[in-house]
Amino acid sequence: MARSRPHPHVVGAAGTARHLRSHGLPILTMSERPAVPGAVLRPLVEPVACHAWALVHRRDATHPALATLRAAAAELAGAEGWRARPAGAWLPGGETR
Repeated sequence: MARSRPHPHVVGAAGTARHLRSHGLPILTMSERPAVPGAVLRPLVEPVACHAWALVHRRDATHPALATLRAAAAELAGAEGWRARPAGAWLPGGETR
């Protein structure tokens, strides 16, 4: 799988278009995002694409908001089924279920 090198954050459709042209790599985005001039939209329909997200912080981090953030993420994950992989889902590496 091709990966983008670290780069400055791009802003707006024109900046995204310049970035994509200069790197020659595809981008996975949401269809609700503004259209990018010159880009081709290819919706993913089957299988459902999933991405493994993680909340990462230093083990010795003691910021008082971390406990609140972890609790909120756990509550949302349970309420919205974040940990349940949809039937037929696809993960990077080609694994399907």
